Amino acid sequence: MKERLQQIYNLSDDLTEQLTQAGTFRTFSRGKYLGFQGEIPDVLYLPLDGILSLQAPCESRDDYFYAVFCAGIPVNDLFLLNPQPRFESLKALTDVTLLSVPFTKARELMADSLEFSHMMMKSVSNKLYTFGCLNYIQSEKNPEQKILKCLQQLASLNPRNRVYLNYRNIASLMVISRNTVAKVVKDLHSRGVLVVEKSYITFPEQSELCQAPSHSLY
Repeated sequence: MKERLQQIYNLSDDLTEQLTQAGTFRTFSRGKYLGFQGEIPDVLYLPLDGILSLQAPCESRDDYFYAVFCAGIPVNDLFLLNPQPRFESLKALTDVTLLSVPFTKARELMADSLEFSHMMMKSVSNKLYTFGCLNYIQSEKNPEQKILKCLQQLASLNPRNRVYLNYRNIASLMVISRNTVAKVVKDLHSRGVLVVEKSYITFPEQSELCQAPSHSLY
């Protein structure tokens, strides 16, 4: 798994060795919670396989998730830099394999490794940029452009150019009706602008085959 970690996160040999010594490779089964609302996270997760989701605890249904993390996207990096109670719960949407690094070790690495510090700052910066973009996109009046821009921005965060949010989640994120999202996505799919699979949306030029997680867009 050390080689996979290095490949996915594009790490040097030195940083790969430091991270594997500081952390532990772990596997969590689908449905397992890795964090709850109100907790202050103390572990950095580097996913290698599978999908983690952020769930809104204020929703009556427990299948509402508004952000997902797959291989290549650090999790809890925001709390590593700024310890705060979390607003959401962190759940394994599929079986997940990851490297778990305690914050104490991660902060030592940030002090000693410029490469790791840059990796964390870039990850946080990408997420903050996306948050700003999504806020801007919400002001778009044209429903098709609004949904398309949202999907493109979310896909840009995923190493495989995929969006794992379902229609209800996208509708809530963009403050638009679920029926409108379904209609627009269906039309974009029919025109070849995007591709709708069972559990994700992607764009033709970067779509690729892989085993799909066991949840549905519908």
